[in-house]
Amino acid sequence: MPSNFRDKNGKDPFSDEAGGNPYADDEEELSAELVEGPYATTAAGQSYRPEFEAVLSHRGRLWVWTSLIGLLLALAGLPVWFSYQLPLGAFALGITLPAGLLAWKDHQAIQRGAMDPSGRAATRWAMLLGALGTVVAGSTLAIFIYQIFVAIWDNL
Repeated sequence: MPSNFRDKNGKDPFSDEAGGNPYADDEEELSAELVEGPYATTAAGQSYRPEFEAVLSHRGRLWVWTSLIGLLLALAGLPVWFSYQLPLGAFALGITLPAGLLAWKDHQAIQRGAMDPSGRAATRWAMLLGALGTVVAGSTLAIFIYQIFVAIWDNL
């Protein structure tokens, strides 16, 4: 197949008079010179793809349970709003935020084909629970900090 490149004279530099590539190796020489090793080329007709594909196993259930535990801790921290104890929201935020973010990264890996797609639904649930737990834990922690500032301001 002739190329679209032309020199000043309008001649294709990658084709000879017979239409072949003048820079290509002869087929007999090429097949005789095939060398085994990590940088060897594949022989004609062989697939360039490996016989196996490395895919990570999904961690959907792990992130669902971690996000759910963090969400339950955040919800358990809601009654602590009106007391001056360290709310469970601080601990829950440390659980739900990383679980939600890691579930999101796993979801991206599943979409790209680097992770087992059978955990797609569990990973989506983990992202949802992680986001919900992060919002609840963050609001619990924000209200706790607000109460501390109000208590300090009232005592001034």
